[in-house]
Amino acid sequence: MPSQPGSLSLPQFLPRALAGVSLLCLLGACAAPVGGGAPQAAAQAPASSPGAQQPAAGDPALTANDWQLVQWSGGSLPQDNGGEPVVLHFAAQGGSGNAGGNVSGRAGCNRFNAAYALTVPGGIAFDRAASTRMACLAPLMQFESAYLASLLAVRAYQLSAGVLTLRDAAGNVQQYRAPGEEPQSAPARPDAAPGAQVAELYVAPVRARCTGVAPMQCLQVRREPKGPWELWYAPIDGFHFKTGTAYRIRIVGTPVANPPADGSSISWKLDKILEQHRAGPRRARPAAEKK
Repeated sequence: MPSQPGSLSLPQFLPRALAGVSLLCLLGACAAPVGGGAPQAAAQAPASSPGAQQPAAGDPALTANDWQLVQWSGGSLPQDNGGEPVVLHFAAQGGSGNAGGNVSGRAGCNRFNAAYALTVPGGIAFDRAASTRMACLAPLMQFESAYLASLLAVRAYQLSAGVLTLRDAAGNVQQYRAPGEEPQSAPARPDAAPGAQVAELYVAPVRARCTGVAPMQCLQVRREPKGPWELWYAPIDGFHFKTGTAYRIRIVGTPVANPPADGSSISWKLDKILEQHRAGPRRARPAAEKK
């Protein structure tokens, strides 16, 4: 019996993992739908009604780039689990002046497409998502299910300095940027406290001798993949370093109101381990220790 529009829940269109078998269906032919009907947010009150909201005009900046997911308040990114990055491609229906169209991309494992509509200025809604049915590892399938559900919940968007931010009614955030355009500095977390600093560090697989209040072992870090190694004296709460493992981490620093004379004025905390791999106990060559 054919399914009725809106009767198919999100987990139903994602397959169970198939042992040793990958089945790829063409989009639009055997893709499973999510939701039904045109985007509800596109329906507006008649123009003659008092206080009626007019449909938003198309946004050429939205369709000018592909957008890669770089931060998501719902969890880790697919590349953290061996998957491909999420990249969205917006195409306006009938030209960039229209307030809606189609969005397509890959959700970590499968390709998908969906309808989107711009509503009031700054408002956006997604609907009729459909995905191919290729089986992947369980963590990627779990990410895909959660991500597509979060995309359908989005109600607002913002474009600023080459960054696209999507937000749902509960305040959950997806942040994207154009692939290949590296930010000048690490993007601040959407929920970071005012005055907080966000940094991404590459951590060498071995510590080095240094002198703080007393002789100690410091992490060796650098800001860029081929930048100079530096000694890191401050503790990083939540980061458990293992000798022989190289890391790329994101940390958040908050100012300390009254730091001790021998302490740091910033308290650092691990936000996320972005990459890690066994590298052997190779010794990095840090900059000379400051006296």
